[in-house]
Amino acid sequence: LVNSILDMARIEAGRYELQFGDVDFAKLANTCLAMVKPAAANKGVRLENLISKPLVAPHVDESAAKQILLNLLSNAVKFTTPDGVVSIRGSNGEGGVDIAISDTGIGIRPEDLPRIGQPFQQIDASFTRQHGGAGLGLSISRKLVELHGGTLTIESELGVGTTVTVRFPSPQ
Repeated sequence: LVNSILDMARIEAGRYELQFGDVDFAKLANTCLAMVKPAAANKGVRLENLISKPLVAPHVDESAAKQILLNLLSNAVKFTTPDGVVSIRGSNGEGGVDIAISDTGIGIRPEDLPRIGQPFQQIDASFTRQHGGAGLGLSISRKLVELHGGTLTIESELGVGTTVTVRFPSPQ
């Protein structure tokens, strides 16, 4: 929590410095999936890496990309019910590399989508909410993607699942 707050403060103050290089998202996805595997196994959630070959994006900060993927994968696992699936896929899209993390979780109501990703916001803010967390992971991910000049979009259907897509643009 403290690290997340510090990261958010550095980003908001314009003091988060990116170290750009080439990032292979196939390898990074394997690393991040291995890190969330224990939480997924505890919940009975299956993980799928659908990036089958090297997917290299130039001009990306690997540490920031790792934090983005970990935040998104952790959220997907957190909000997916037992026997559900969390998958990551990637492609060379027009103008950059697209990474999509999908889950078969609880989904998000359409009216709640605009609040998703705001700092310290969670849709269920009650004291009895089922899912923990400070509500910073998605907002930090969105800010880190924006520092790359990219976008983060969310598509969701209540009771069906959610897909978060991140675009890392090609350098101009």
